[in-house]
Amino acid sequence: MATVRMIVGSVLGTVNSTADAVFGLADTATSSINMLNRFVESAATDQRERQLAHRASFRQTLMREATMEIAAGNAEAVRFREESELNKTLFDEASAMIDAIFSRHDRTNL
Repeated sequence: MATVRMIVGSVLGTVNSTADAVFGLADTATSSINMLNRFVESAATDQRERQLAHRASFRQTLMREATMEIAAGNAEAVRFREESELNKTLFDEASAMIDAIFSRHDRTNL
């Protein structure tokens, strides 16, 4: 009888140890998944913030470059018009023609 008790006790001890190992493994897996989840959340936050900074920088650069291009073109037009009365007349005629073309285009493409 003592032998049966020892065997049963040994088997229960083994089952208990196996259960502890399984639960330990489950806890380790859960911890690993939580760590991975936090890492992914952090990377996603970094990416969102990096994208916001990039958009702000890109927009500022785009606006600055477009403004400088328009200003340089306007300065060139002023210099051209100031070269002679003929240049002034030709420029003004061409400008009126382009304005009329775009005005017609804008009315038909609304």
